[in-house]
Amino acid sequence: MPDYDKLLMGENSNVEYHLAGYGFYQEEAFIRLIGETAERYALVSSSHIVRNNFISASYNELTGQANVLPWELINIFSTSDYERLAKAKTRYEPLSKDDKISWLWCPSLFQPGEKIAIPVQFLYVGLSLQEKWFVTGISKGTAAHRTVKQALKAALIEAIEADAYMLRWYADLPTRKVEIDDDILQSICRELAGGLDLEPLFEELSMPDLPGHVLSAVLQNKKGGLPTIINGLSAGFEPKRVCYRAYVEALAIHPLARRGLLYMPEECTGCDDRAFHTNLDSNVMYWASCKDADKKLSFIQGRHANEVKLSQLPDDSTTTDEELEALIKGLSKISEFAVAFEITPVELAHSGWHIIRAFIPELMQLSLPSFPYSQHPRLLKYGGVAHNMPHTVP
Repeated sequence: MPDYDKLLMGENSNVEYHLAGYGFYQEEAFIRLIGETAERYALVSSSHIVRNNFISASYNELTGQANVLPWELINIFSTSDYERLAKAKTRYEPLSKDDKISWLWCPSLFQPGEKIAIPVQFLYVGLSLQEKWFVTGISKGTAAHRTVKQALKAALIEAIEADAYMLRWYADLPTRKVEIDDDILQSICRELAGGLDLEPLFEELSMPDLPGHVLSAVLQNKKGGLPTIINGLSAGFEPKRVCYRAYVEALAIHPLARRGLLYMPEECTGCDDRAFHTNLDSNVMYWASCKDADKKLSFIQGRHANEVKLSQLPDDSTTTDEELEALIKGLSKISEFAVAFEITPVELAHSGWHIIRAFIPELMQLSLPSFPYSQHPRLLKYGGVAHNMPHTVP
């Protein structure tokens, strides 16, 4: 990442991101790379633009006002989680209702003209705040596209994808194995894989109460050697396209899984023996490692309850407007406090890119691999945390 993070956050800042573009064609991959780069920059820089709008207040000071995020959607780590976070030497600690933190009044996704007070730590990354850190900031739910509507749709779909993955993984909910019964897609996947001797496994992760399809592509090495397992995710309305994107995302992760130790030795050394995974690199190396390969492969294989053919998954794709309407309508059935707003940096105002940040607090957010939000109401609804295996995605 260029040194603009040091200009925004100080000389001691050292922000790193995974940036990758993927696709069948070079142009497709390059466009994705540009969009992802713009998205990451926006998440760091946009908080500085609206910083004067931050409100420093405790939950108790705001709780009498309307449209303040409820405490149960803020206090999503348990006491035990914070004890483990302390052992892992992270900065996160329990928040009380009297602790002052930064808030931002954000546009409601469902009620035009209404605003909802959200703790800033949920919304941005790369923050420099003089307050207690109580939650991890992740970029999921942020998207860049050529129009505002397309960017909003992509951001909402990404939030749904993260929710489905986190619930299926940590609550150990059964998935469906997806059989790819499409000759063209099979041919594309074979050509993209080249000489990689990795067996693809496709899973349906979609949650029944949310629109769209969420699919996972797991690439498995059952013959020994690196990587043992790498995992790509995607979501959308057209199953074939979702399946393709999940597969090429897994392929894009392959270089990290193969060479992460060269580029990030501190994050990746000893990944098999770590008590905690506190970044989104060491977990990838853990699953890629050959150590306990049979155990890892068995864990992945044991997640499937049954099987479905790709052709049996309905193609719900329509127009951008209709898909966006379906997303908002579906989300409104389980969410009251969702917010969405544009964070396009001024430097990109005339570039043709629009970047949207969507935060849906009622959905599970992507977490650090060893620290799911065990007190989140939605995770508790599905039985809570069932195991301590770190998740697979960067």
